[in-house]
Amino acid sequence: MIGRRALLVASGFASGLAQADQPRRLDPAAMGPLTRAADSGTNAIWLARPDGRVPVLVGSHNWTAPFQDYRSGDPPPQLDFAQFLEWYRANAWTFVRGWRWENTRDGTWNSAPHPWRRTGPGTANDGHPKFDLTTFDVTWDRRYQQRLQALADADIYVSVMLYNQWSINASETATKNNWLSHPCHPDNNINGINALGGDKLDWAYNLGNASLMAVHEAYLRHMIDLCNPYDNVIYETCNEPLNTTMHVSFFRWVVEFIHSYQENHKTRRHPVWFSTPAPWTIGPNDGTEQDNAAAVDSNADIAGVYLDERSPRLNGNRPWIADIDHSFGMGGSPDWCWRMLTRGCQGVLNMDSLAGTGISNPLDFDAALHNPPRGMLDNRFAMTAIRLSIDRVGGSLRDFGPNISFASTSFALVKPGVSCVVYNPDGGHFTIDLLGWSGGFQATWLKARDSLVSWVSGVVVQGGASRTMNPPPEFLGNASVLLLTPVPY
Repeated sequence: MIGRRALLVASGFASGLAQADQPRRLDPAAMGPLTRAADSGTNAIWLARPDGRVPVLVGSHNWTAPFQDYRSGDPPPQLDFAQFLEWYRANAWTFVRGWRWENTRDGTWNSAPHPWRRTGPGTANDGHPKFDLTTFDVTWDRRYQQRLQALADADIYVSVMLYNQWSINASETATKNNWLSHPCHPDNNINGINALGGDKLDWAYNLGNASLMAVHEAYLRHMIDLCNPYDNVIYETCNEPLNTTMHVSFFRWVVEFIHSYQENHKTRRHPVWFSTPAPWTIGPNDGTEQDNAAAVDSNADIAGVYLDERSPRLNGNRPWIADIDHSFGMGGSPDWCWRMLTRGCQGVLNMDSLAGTGISNPLDFDAALHNPPRGMLDNRFAMTAIRLSIDRVGGSLRDFGPNISFASTSFALVKPGVSCVVYNPDGGHFTIDLLGWSGGFQATWLKARDSLVSWVSGVVVQGGASRTMNPPPEFLGNASVLLLTPVPY
């Protein structure tokens, strides 16, 4: 081996980044808005910055961050946002989901703040004054403005989640009925808005309810006006909408509304993300076209896809974001993360409990504050390693594309003739196709699942033929990642 560098990622925070592993700092003036890199060809699957660079979007997100507090207590304890932001920066992550809770109460948990003022008269089902759905809350607005700017200053993109299907879930227990505390429930507002009717899970998303739709339109205009000045914004239509005609129709309308309002009233036009509706197929057909059709074939700029480890890339005409939350809940593995990247997902996200970070923990895993589960640590390491790997092959995904035939492992992102990222899940020897490549390429190896993110420099590989790649001896039997970069690196 020619050399070795290491990056230790502690249980909560990255520690001691070597100079060579410092994340690339790009021009903040060129951060966004992100737009489709191309209408067709390889770059159609990427979102690009105004300077043409294509960022990889990775990070660990949690239900209580970064805009609303969500935890047991009334009011809920506030997230230490400064500490959360430092955690993100220390781990070199680039993207966070900005969670939204429409309901104010979930069993013994509560969420705050909310978009509208609570003026009364009258008391809502949660014991607080009723909402006035015609006036917006300055506390909500200021928090978004301050935190969007702080995230932008840290080179972090953020999804502004506009709706959350779980907020209208009417469970079978009276103590955990999210719909009862929803602002559009007739008991909770002073405006006569009544979203009741039809299936219980469709109440709040009904295109046929004119008074309700007026509330939605005003809310969307307000959120676009509020968030438009910030270049790091991606609009996320909804967390886990249902695969019903009403839900799919409503959220396709949301996409059209955002596109139209930005086109007619804004110079900045932020992309819109539509997630695959639930429930998904569970079993041997996980990650099929049927599962993802509503998102992949939608009118949105980004498809939030539900994929398992076996899934191929099903469609090459739009960017994809894959989230562990939508495939496993709180689970998954580095194996899944690397497969998603090399299948061509620009966004690869981890659902995180915040255990071990010292940040106020919404799941109250107090006993685990300094002992996060190994799987959680592994996923955090994978997020950091993916970011730094893309930095090492040029810091941009532009002109890279997934190529299942390039490596015998079938998992590769390839910039033809220039660079590649190959995932080797089995840890053994494998071949890569360098026909048409000329010159020498430096091999750099990474153990894909380790508490120490270790770079090991290998041999210089010559182009022009198929080559057998031999992982470092200590990597054999362990999943690994190969980077090839032109000599000299």
